Amino acid sequence: MPSREHLVRLPGTRCRFYARGHCMYEEMLNPGYHGSFACTVLERLESHFEGFVNRVERFQIEDLTASMIWSRYGRKMALAEVCTRFVPDPGDTHGACLFRYDKACILRCPVCPGRCSRYKLVSNDLERGEPFRQ
Repeated sequence: MPSREHLVRLPGTRCRFYARGHCMYEEMLNPGYHGSFACTVLERLESHFEGFVNRVERFQIEDLTASMIWSRYGRKMALAEVCTRFVPDPGDTHGACLFRYDKACILRCPVCPGRCSRYKLVSNDLERGEPFRQ
């Protein structure tokens, strides 16, 4: 009988929680609960936007004017916020990251250990939805 160290787990591909080699179970169970999974670039951009909105309200700037200011300011902020792990998603026309799942970074989620007790086979590719690709 082989020992446990010689056993090899089956891969977790085709699991509902599998995304690019990582397990999204915890993030799908409670989106945003684990702050350590959050995309740091999105967090910084949200922080900049909240600060901008607070200043707009404080100075009572009209919506149209604020929108024009943010379109210039926001574009500069987005270009300044760069992630070293960023890979453009070829399936997205807006320049999203291949490793983004809502507000989480797939790469910050746990590595998939292979088929485990949470493994749930996806029988239909339409159930998977984006961004789950193998």
